[in-house]
Amino acid sequence: MEPTKRVPPYLPFKTFLSSLDALSHGVPPKLDRTLWRSQSGVTQGLIMNAYRFFGLVDDEPDASDSSTDYLDKMAKHPDKRPEVLRFLIEAQYEPILEKHDLTKMTLKMLEDAFEQAFS
Repeated sequence: MEPTKRVPPYLPFKTFLSSLDALSHGVPPKLDRTLWRSQSGVTQGLIMNAYRFFGLVDDEPDASDSSTDYLDKMAKHPDKRPEVLRFLIEAQYEPILEKHDLTKMTLKMLEDAFEQAFS
């Protein structure tokens, strides 16, 4: 079986944060789109993709979309979100961050780096 292509998240940051707020009452052991009924189906899919990309849910076939400790921490402790999110961003974007100085890249160079890192 061919590995699934990892796609970086593409949704408004505010939408991502509000999706975490929806879990403040408790994080279910397995997530699905019904948690965000007020969002469109497309947005629900984008949220799930972001959660998978950052490891907030386990996307392995035998544990599909099971919540992780990172998600639990971010949902239950909003004050810890910045540090957890920074760790997850640095971990997931490491292929780009370790090879490039983002302050000296054009948009095209960044797009090429994304294409190379995540295809």
